[in-house]
Amino acid sequence: MKALNGYIVLRPKEEDSVTSSGLIIQRKEKKYTQEGTVISVGENVKGVSVGDLLLYRNLQPIECTIDGELLFVIDSYSVFVNMTAE
Repeated sequence: MKALNGYIVLRPKEEDSVTSSGLIIQRKEKKYTQEGTVISVGENVKGVSVGDLLLYRNLQPIECTIDGELLFVIDSYSVFVNMTAE
């Protein structure tokens, strides 16, 4: 998969918690920012590389499922912070 233009494909960070007994506790509140790991970067995106951890605006990402894995496609303008960059 290859992101085009100013778009970024990323894997959102899991927000659910699992107790020691295996019970999954889901978060119900709407978060407006979220963290995710970059899978693919469009050619017009600067300062972001595959594998980077980003803090981005989570208002309306394009969701897609590939091989059972949830991925988000976001516009590069939705990125607030590259948490991996020095």
